Amino acid sequence: MRQTIRGITRNARLAWDLAYRDIAARYGNSIGGPFWLIITPVSFAGIYWLVFAYFLRLKWLDPATGAEVPYLVPLFAGLATYLLLNDVIMSSLSTFRQKREYVRRAAVPIWVLWLSMIMRVAVSSTVNFLVLAAMALIAGLITVKSLAAIPQALLLVMVAAIAISLFLSLLGPFFKDLDELSRILLRVLFYTSPITYPLTTVPERFVGYLWANPLTILVEAVRNSFVFGLAPSPLSYVVVLVSSLALFGVGIWLYSRLKGPIVDVV
Repeated sequence: MRQTIRGITRNARLAWDLAYRDIAARYGNSIGGPFWLIITPVSFAGIYWLVFAYFLRLKWLDPATGAEVPYLVPLFAGLATYLLLNDVIMSSLSTFRQKREYVRRAAVPIWVLWLSMIMRVAVSSTVNFLVLAAMALIAGLITVKSLAAIPQALLLVMVAAIAISLFLSLLGPFFKDLDELSRILLRVLFYTSPITYPLTTVPERFVGYLWANPLTILVEAVRNSFVFGLAPSPLSYVVVLVSSLALFGVGIWLYSRLKGPIVDVV
């Protein structure tokens, strides 16, 4: 038992070392360094704010009071959620191909490489959500209810991201077309979920279609918790947790079947 725990701890430390190397390689030789973790998402948010809030005059209203809230905060809540899932999906599909030297050497279990990617995504996403929390705090939107709701929303996002990541990381080496298909699908999911616009602006007959988009559930959960102090609905818990656990179970089964063939394919 102790040997197993030590082995897991050792592999987890190795995963973090690999994640740290990836972060250092990405930002180490740049002028902006790790500040790009903040500059990039904030720049995206600024562009969307200019188009949708300034040019198109879209507004976000508090569902409880009807009061207008600063557009940038609910926008960034949706954007931070999308960027997390975008990073998870695209990184998962290519993680074993990018780490083919480690895979072929079989020096470590391939799940360590997957975990290192999750850790790297977690770092960048944590920065985004801290920026979001700072925005909400400055705008006076953080309340006691928010402090209770935010961990619940982030839990749903984390569970969904881990399940999706494990599943796609195991399919990525065998189906390279998934990279391009995922890029297209992610753009579709972006514009068919309420990231840059509130659900109240969507004609009622189309709202159901937006809720069929799984990204909508996660975006609304994060936005409602950070901006409006609302915890995820019981239905959100059921849908996200059940589907994520089922997908994670499939991922575990695929891992047991494909961990050998992956070494040959990459």
